[in-house]
Amino acid sequence: MICAPALVACLLCSAAAADDAIDIVRKSAQHDQVNWQRAHNYTFRHRVEELKGDGQGHFSAKESSTYETVILYGEPFDRRIAKNDKPLNEDGQKKEQERFDKEVDKRKRESENGRLQEAEEKDRKKRQELRDEILRAFNFQLAGEEKVDGHDAWVIVTEPRSDYHPHSQEGTFLQAIRGKLWIDKVDTEWVRMEAQVIRPARFGLFILTLSPGSTIYFEQERLNEEVWLPKKIVVRIDARLVFRHAEAEVVEDYSDYHRFQSDSKITGVSEPLP
Repeated sequence: MICAPALVACLLCSAAAADDAIDIVRKSAQHDQVNWQRAHNYTFRHRVEELKGDGQGHFSAKESSTYETVILYGEPFDRRIAKNDKPLNEDGQKKEQERFDKEVDKRKRESENGRLQEAEEKDRKKRQELRDEILRAFNFQLAGEEKVDGHDAWVIVTEPRSDYHPHSQEGTFLQAIRGKLWIDKVDTEWVRMEAQVIRPARFGLFILTLSPGSTIYFEQERLNEEVWLPKKIVVRIDARLVFRHAEAEVVEDYSDYHRFQSDSKITGVSEPLP
């Protein structure tokens, strides 16, 4: 039998851990805004691989695309440079160049009339709203400390709050997942995140429904002692689209980060993959 003083001490420790956890997550949300702005100073390569499930939990490669993300008028643009790890053929390169040129002209006009700045501010506000939504949507519990990729990190588990009322489509999705965070103790940035859908999550007027068991994995790395940037994202989906069931996995790998002049509006594009 647990005596009353021991029970009270246990409850106090649990409450303190929860307070510490929300404070850590809140600090990470504040730091994310600065990190997001610094991330705009980097170009990189981005490989996306799609895998198809057989309904038995086995996945096989379907196709992959590799992009070079460049900066056009202060905003990223994905230029496709390879398909299934092979450089685009002449026709494919021509189409990508045409798409690139059109985007340059479009963003030039938007920059001149102020629309590009408006879109950037809208994106910043939406990101802030999502951070605020995350803070409201979950109960956070400090579960210990671990070393991840050489970083000392707090381990925080999240559970959706029963009294949470979503303010957006993203908020509705947050109600359906539980997760685990590894947050760097120095920079309070997310080193790693794992999340799992625990109840059906519906999107697009109920056209798409994610089933319990769908998972999200996110990993970041620290570069140049100043910024945290994506390293890997894995999304495994068990979903129903109207009357059709589908299993799929999308793996995104990020590499070859390069810093460029922060006041540059347009950056050059590298040669396709060898």
